[in-house]
Amino acid sequence: MRSIPNLMLRGLVGLFAFPVFGVLTAGLALCAVVTMVAGILRTVGVDIQMNMVLFEVPRYLSVPVALGFSVLFIGLSAASWRALRLSYRFVVL
Repeated sequence: MRSIPNLMLRGLVGLFAFPVFGVLTAGLALCAVVTMVAGILRTVGVDIQMNMVLFEVPRYLSVPVALGFSVLFIGLSAASWRALRLSYRFVVL
């Protein structure tokens, strides 16, 4: 039989991990798509600002920079998805 503190811990993890990792996974995946679209639109002439910390990204480098950030966002989204699955296994099993 499962102990009360163990069940409480599982409930607490389920209460916070599912919404946080679920929204984080979907948000990062959406940001990856929006970033790539913005990079393409900026290359063809739409006035979108792409600023790094101290300088503005040149227009001809918009797609490579956007691709790099999109890959970063997809990787973080995949890591968040793995954490969501891991927390689900912890709560259910």
